[in-house]
Amino acid sequence: MTLQSYSNPSLVDIYGAVSVSKDNNTGQAGNLTVEGTGTVSSGLVVTSGITVDTVQGGQSATAVVLATSGTISTAARISRIAPTAAVTSCVLQSGTAAGQTVIVVNEGVAGSSATFAASASSLVALGAVVVSGLKSTQFVWDTSTNLWYGA
Repeated sequence: MTLQSYSNPSLVDIYGAVSVSKDNNTGQAGNLTVEGTGTVSSGLVVTSGITVDTVQGGQSATAVVLATSGTISTAARISRIAPTAAVTSCVLQSGTAAGQTVIVVNEGVAGSSATFAASASSLVALGAVVVSGLKSTQFVWDTSTNLWYGA
């Protein structure tokens, strides 16, 4: 496993030394370290008044061939889909942490859109949101409503 580290200057100004590592082989998140405060490895940690929720990263290993009424995973930061034709009544899997984000990337051709079902079943606040082929849409999870909101 090869880890690559990043530092975010805006976080450094607020919290001191901050670094994030990821596994270059899988693209999955490694550790988020806040110097002098603690380390977070994929999970919830509250240390010295700072709350850091699930460190999420990477992209899905494959582009899922999505069918009508199919569910799109939110386990990775980037969820790749590849419908072979236009599909409807899609569902976005529940989030796991407040403010979690996911980007749905439609790798299908232009006419292979994915349309979400009504919000009560799709968990997408606006319902009927369309992710056209060769496009992407970002969503943010709100634990107050248990819905995904387009960013």
